[in-house]
Amino acid sequence: MISNRESARRSRMRKKQQIEELQSQVNQLQTINGQLSQKLINLLENNHEILQENAQLKEKVSTLHMVLSDVFAPLRNSDDSSSMKPKSAS
Repeated sequence: MISNRESARRSRMRKKQQIEELQSQVNQLQTINGQLSQKLINLLENNHEILQENAQLKEKVSTLHMVLSDVFAPLRNSDDSSSMKPKSAS
């Protein structure tokens, strides 16, 4: 009977220790989960900012293409008209 009580006491101690270890793991995993969630939020915010910047840069490139097209249009027109003139014999 004493042996059974001692065995039951050891069993309760082991169970208590296992529960404490599991609770410690839960706490660590919750902390890691919170850190990873914050990192994900930061990455999503950075991604959003980069996508906005990329859209602005694409818009600037498009505007610059139009400006360059307007600048070089007279040059192309003059090249086209000069290439249509018959060359004089030297």
